[in-house]
Amino acid sequence: MTKQTDITNEPLELDARSSNGIHVRLLWNPADDTVSVAVSTDDEAFVLPVRPCDALDAFHHPFAYAAYHGIAFSTGRELQPAGSCAGDAS
Repeated sequence: MTKQTDITNEPLELDARSSNGIHVRLLWNPADDTVSVAVSTDDEAFVLPVRPCDALDAFHHPFAYAAYHGIAFSTGRELQPAGSCAGDAS
């Protein structure tokens, strides 16, 4: 009998980078197949739920992505992904 691994709600880190006190992590949650970018500095932290097709843009430019989508950094207000990516079957 093969042992099955339970999918947890813990996101998996796909990539991470740090520069000048800014820490950025690209996360995937296998339980609900969502992608997010977590950003932290000494002063603030926020999480950006992103569409998979926007993940790398958000990962490389999280503050621009957040500003474009109206995210207030200091409040950590979450963004709901807007629609689907071009070519999505959903």
